[in-house]
Amino acid sequence: MTSNSRHQATIEQHTDHRGRLAPADGHCCGHHQLHLGRAGCAGGDRRWWHNTQAAYTVSPAQYGEVLAQRKDSTSHCYHFDGLGSTTELTDVNEAETDSFRYKAFGEALSTSGATQPPFQYVGKLGYYRHPDTEIGLDYVRARWYRSRIGRFISPDPLLTLGSPYPYATNNPGEVVDVSGMQPFTPALPTN
Repeated sequence: MTSNSRHQATIEQHTDHRGRLAPADGHCCGHHQLHLGRAGCAGGDRRWWHNTQAAYTVSPAQYGEVLAQRKDSTSHCYHFDGLGSTTELTDVNEAETDSFRYKAFGEALSTSGATQPPFQYVGKLGYYRHPDTEIGLDYVRARWYRSRIGRFISPDPLLTLGSPYPYATNNPGEVVDVSGMQPFTPALPTN
């Protein structure tokens, strides 16, 4: 169990037989949650709870890592590749319910299952896929990203020189841009 006083949250982390994060209490959602309402509002503010469509368990970090989702009465745990893209969802019995594969810049290559979570390509770090998949956009905090073309659709608000639209310095296999303004190489898992 990990405690973080900065966010006044206690996060219990348990692993299943494969070493993946698993629910501590038979549900995937813990104590530190992100609530997404009908208007797409995010945050832990109770005034949005009456409109909550789904609750997401996140770690208490700057770009809190998404760990689990609870929608209606169903919980799913997220599992990720080294870049942080969602590869599968499992239920409380550790059975795979959904799987996801991506092209280099995040366009869906294959999906299975009916859950359709919003946190898919680099979902661990909060990339939020627009619910209308035909639009093909991911929200990356400062701006929208279109995986089909591998570029942001609005200019980088901080860039003064160079092209303002490239994603992850055109190196999506190793670099991410969780703020929409500053690409970086995430730490890869050591196990």
